[in-house]
Amino acid sequence: MEKQISKGLKYLFVIHYIVGGFLGLMYMIIPGTYAKLFQWPMDDKSPYRLIGAALCGFAVNSWFSYRNEVWESVEISVKMEIVWCGLGAAVMAYIMYTREYPAIGWVNAAVFAFFAAAFGYFYKREK
Repeated sequence: MEKQISKGLKYLFVIHYIVGGFLGLMYMIIPGTYAKLFQWPMDDKSPYRLIGAALCGFAVNSWFSYRNEVWESVEISVKMEIVWCGLGAAVMAYIMYTREYPAIGWVNAAVFAFFAAAFGYFYKREK
């Protein structure tokens, strides 16, 4: 019998889909406006659009994973989210420690860290 994924993991996929999709679209469509809103320095919009595309891609992956019921079908997605979000948190923290950017950068780091920890929790729990 195939192991079903928990409701908690399904909810996490939905939350990740919404947050990642929203932020990804903001970065892709209106990076300059988004940067001004948080007083984030931006010389070139191109890398931010690329980051937005990655965020949207990971968000869509979470949507597909949410629609799945079987752990074996989403296990690789959970592993990928742990790596992506963990690296995102580490890089954001490094940026914030080494440069003088607005405090909103710590919020970005915290969001990445939250998702890395949450996906890590469900990985251990579901495995």
